[in-house]
Formats: sequence, structure tokens, C-alpha cells
Amino acid sequence: MIEVPAELSRLEEFTGAARRFAASAGLPERRLNDIELAVEEIFVNICEHGPDGVVVRLECLDDGDTLVFEISDDAPAFDPLARPDPDLDAPLEEREIGGLGIFLVKKLMDDARYERRGSRNALRLVVRKRPVAGSGRD
Repeated sequence: MIEVPAELSRLEEFTGAARRFAASAGLPERRLNDIELAVEEIFVNICEHGPDGVVVRLECLDDGDTLVFEISDDAPAFDPLARPDPDLDAPLEEREIGGLGIFLVKKLMDDARYERRGSRNALRLVVRKRPVAGSGRD
């Protein structure tokens, strides 16, 4: 577990912890990059949109078949997954600003779930150790 203030200066420390954990489980480089990018997106969003003084925690779990990266914070309740996916077919000038990062997280991870636990937001990112046939993930 790592717990740091939601400050961009702590980004490398935070994402590095997730990457090292995934590497220790033997995931291939491509999946390490996916995990690092997803964790970075969530951390940066918390830094940019959360109030001052927020503390972000990363807990990593290897349950045998999957790796779980739980990112939690003590900011006001906010479910980043509740926002509808952007319409990538709409003309650029008609698209809403934002939302692409969370969309990317949902695409890179095998599962992503949010819940509010007491005074904390908790986002669970799940990565299967072995890709599902036809998923394109290796």
C-alpha cells in the first residue's frame, strides 16, 4: 500500500508502485503500460479536481487469476465511471470536453468499479493475468 497527498509531484511514485506490483506478477510490458496509464489517469484526475488536502491510497492485491488496484481518496463523493462514454463518432466540434481519460481507463482495464465506503471514494481496477481469448489484450 502507498498513501500520498494528491499532488502531481507524487505521480511517478504512485504509478511506479502500481507498475512494480504488476511486474512482480509477471505481466507483459504492454499490460504494465496499460496499468500505469490507467492509474496515472485516475491519480491526475484526483489531483486536478479534488479539493486541497486530499490523500490518495493505492492498494494492490494478487488473487491468483487477477490483479486488483484499488485507488481510494478522502475527497467528496464522486463516481468517475458514472459519466456516459463519449460519442467518438460525433464530429469533434460537437463532442463534450473531457471524459476521454476515464473512457480509456475502462477500455484498458478488464473491469473497473466504483463505490463509496464511509468517507472514501474507492475505484477498483481489475486486470486478468491471462487474457481472455479474443480480447486483444496480452
